[in-house]
Amino acid sequence: NRGAVVARASKVMVAEVFEIRELLEGLAARKSAQHVANQGCPAALRDVLVEEKSRDIEADPITLMMANERLHALIVSIGGNETVERQLAQLQLPELRSLFFQVMSVSIWRASREDHLAILAAIIAGDAAEAERTMRLHVRRTAELFANLPDTVLA
Repeated sequence: NRGAVVARASKVMVAEVFEIRELLEGLAARKSAQHVANQGCPAALRDVLVEEKSRDIEADPITLMMANERLHALIVSIGGNETVERQLAQLQLPELRSLFFQVMSVSIWRASREDHLAILAAIIAGDAAEAERTMRLHVRRTAELFANLPDTVLA
């Protein structure tokens, strides 16, 4: 009788969430590339590509994380699948945002930017299979960062 209790994310839960995110974000990237192939490239995609190419990966981590979230949200939005968008929103684990700062480094941000550039290039080219493949690989790499955290960090 103490009110609501929010369970802490476990390593198993985080792994499961990333497994689902990999599928959904891969689908979103595929749908975005199909959209570009059928209807042309939205200016927002070209803008985010320019922004990503010029991004200072040694910038404030909060700035980098916000840019990362905007990029992923844009890809999902262009894909146009509202169910994917809703499901991804439900899979957000707030405690991962703070852990993100513990796992990220300049070299990891650099690799993430390279992933983003490959994903964007595939989407802008209208290559649905490559967009899905590169997005899934990107999400899988992020999942591995969290899987390699010490057991004491996540329950």
